Amino acid sequence: MSSRTETLAREKKWTLPAGIVSVAGVAMYFIGQLVGSSGLGSPEGSAEILEAISDNGSSVMLGAVIQGVGIALLAVPLVFLFLAALARSARMRRGFILIAIVGPAFIGLGTIVSAGTLVSSSGDWEGDATKGVAECFQKAAESDQGATGATGATGITGETGTTGTTGEGASSGQTSDGQNGNAAATITEDQKTDCRDEAADDLRAESGLSGLALGLLGSGAVGFLIGLFYTALNAMRVGLLTRFWGSLGMAVGVILILPTLQIIAFAWFIYLGLLLAGWIPGGRPPAWAAGEAVPWMLPGQSSDEEDEDDVIDGTAEEIDDTDESGALESGDPEGPDDGPQGERRKRKKRN
Repeated sequence: MSSRTETLAREKKWTLPAGIVSVAGVAMYFIGQLVGSSGLGSPEGSAEILEAISDNGSSVMLGAVIQGVGIALLAVPLVFLFLAALARSARMRRGFILIAIVGPAFIGLGTIVSAGTLVSSSGDWEGDATKGVAECFQKAAESDQGATGATGATGITGETGTTGTTGEGASSGQTSDGQNGNAAATITEDQKTDCRDEAADDLRAESGLSGLALGLLGSGAVGFLIGLFYTALNAMRVGLLTRFWGSLGMAVGVILILPTLQIIAFAWFIYLGLLLAGWIPGGRPPAWAAGEAVPWMLPGQSSDEEDEDDVIDGTAEEIDDTDESGALESGDPEGPDDGPQGERRKRKKRN
């Protein structure tokens, strides 16, 4: 833990920049999303995505770079909050700061590499003429023929039937450029769509950067989860975050693995940026100005410092056991004989 003076001086210098970077990182992510999707329309399925990207590769890469840098910048406010909590807590481990840095950085880099695999695969995409699509069409057609072949053989006899299945015309059809068209004509539109999407996925998986992109995104997500959860938990413990926003930050770490709920994570970072910049109504929690931990009171606990320290009101004066005449108070064996016991002692003396 650093000294209180050093902590306050460092935070006074970097709190506003860290808050601005947090808000800017979120803004860059959404700007990159708009840039990358411009001109793509609303493609459905892997094949349509590759077809759309083939004509807009530059905008897709530019958008991915903006998004990746925006996500990587979120490491700045997260590390700043980590250091602020570390300065106020003796129980935190400094080594965890590496996870807070690596998590957002890996996700940002993985986003860029993943977009690169899409652009590279779109350059090799040739629609239905793509090798994988043609092979899938042929397999689907053969599968359909195999399922109905027995019925066709018994139900269709004569010159026309044999020519269509085993004659020279069939042989020439299988070796000509019309093979894909003949095969595609015998399967349904749903089968065609499945074949195209499957071939598009295979084409992307064959890219040399595909494994790297998956590794960066997977390890980055785990690192971001741990770093955000750990930082939010300890920041809440020392009073830098309220219980609500601290608990939400811990939940956001888990939400990061669910793409449909990542908007909540970005909302949390917007709040963190506004908090660091001092733009939140009501200001920051007291622990920021104190430069030391100011834990939140437990439910039902009094705000009175005397109650918190279990201090009992009273004085330290000695108790005088004698009365004004110098005799001991009643109850002492050698004191005045008052009460029933004193009466019994007087009778004994008379006897």
